[in-house]
Amino acid sequence: MAKKALSAKSAKSKKKSVVKTASVKPRAAEKKGKKITSEPIKVEAPVAKVRKGRAPAAPAGASEELKKWISLRSEFEGSEAPQYRMSEQYAPNSPLIHPRLGWGYVMTNQNDRLEVLFESGIKILISNYKQN
Repeated sequence: MAKKALSAKSAKSKKKSVVKTASVKPRAAEKKGKKITSEPIKVEAPVAKVRKGRAPAAPAGASEELKKWISLRSEFEGSEAPQYRMSEQYAPNSPLIHPRLGWGYVMTNQNDRLEVLFESGIKILISNYKQN
């Protein structure tokens, strides 16, 4: 019984890793004079653990916008964000999901122009657009 508890505890403490495979194109390898193997090459990379209840740390040298985006993203993690549509209206200080830019946070809404903070930076989007 003690061995089972000990082995379960040690299994949790081990780092998880992701195995990626890479293959070499036969012709490119032949030109370089390398041997071709039929087995793919395996490369292991450690997977970072995400702590619940805290914002993930921003990478060193990250901009203030990126740091703010990371903290807002973790704050609104469980809430539903509406899909962005040009014809809809959005309130300031609310999240939204853009089809190309991903998760964003509406900072201001002035004259149907949204200033939205995305991971890639601040973008201006149109809202309340009416087609003729």
